[in-house]
Amino acid sequence: MNLSKLYVAPIKSCKLVPRTELLVGSDGQIKHDHEYMIVEKSTLQQVGQKVSGGVGIAVPEIIQMDIRINCNGSLSLFHPHMGTEWIRVAPPTHNMNPLLNLKVWKNSISGREISFVVSEWITQLISHWRPGTYMLVKVDKKTRLHKYAGQPVGSVDSAPLLVCSQASLDYLNQQFSDGFSIGFEQFRPNIVVDQINLSMHAEDLWGSIRIGHHAEFEKIKLCARCVMIDIDQSTGRIFENKPVMSALRKYRLLRTENKPGIFFGVYHGVKKPGVIKIGDSIHVLPISEKAA
Repeated sequence: MNLSKLYVAPIKSCKLVPRTELLVGSDGQIKHDHEYMIVEKSTLQQVGQKVSGGVGIAVPEIIQMDIRINCNGSLSLFHPHMGTEWIRVAPPTHNMNPLLNLKVWKNSISGREISFVVSEWITQLISHWRPGTYMLVKVDKKTRLHKYAGQPVGSVDSAPLLVCSQASLDYLNQQFSDGFSIGFEQFRPNIVVDQINLSMHAEDLWGSIRIGHHAEFEKIKLCARCVMIDIDQSTGRIFENKPVMSALRKYRLLRTENKPGIFFGVYHGVKKPGVIKIGDSIHVLPISEKAA
């Protein structure tokens, strides 16, 4: 069983960036993943692809913005609405901008505005779809811990790492007709696992896994899905008749922790840090090794 794909989302709710390797830190943080977020300036509420429980600001079209991770770790952003040039995003130097109390759903985290120039660019872009004033902020991940894993998650919804398998996606795509199919961008995993004859959703049953020689991860919970799986991750538009949720509802409506939901993928916490790479072998650890 091998690691076949790796992704990060540098900006919360924005485009995934494929990677060939990921650095997983001892504090549970994944380098380049969810390090930034867009907020509405007056309320400091997150801007994303959806609203949950009446909280948040939905501008699903932000998925159209292209993101590039540069060699020095900075980002570059591009959208044709904003001309032909990429804009560079460098993290603010320590204490250069004031620390802000940001809102992620009903949680609070800290972060700092990148710069006035970048925020102006973001404001002009988003105002094509929803007029307002917006900022791009660098998130301090350590200001919010996961309630189960006890590891920093910052703006991530539930846990540091999301694992899916190719077999699960392949089976789902077999449920569609008329040539419709989707990719992993609908589910936004960090890690994709592949193996010949792997059963669909086999990942649900894994407790701890080792990737490569050193990095280890431990299951926290299944990932309950929301409306985002039916948002086209290239345009921001909702698929007609919401085919993804409709298909999953037929065989993935489950009850966990006494709550029903439609599940796809598994959240993991970090047990041992390391660098993981595409092609690394993945081993499901026996129960006796879980406490190692």
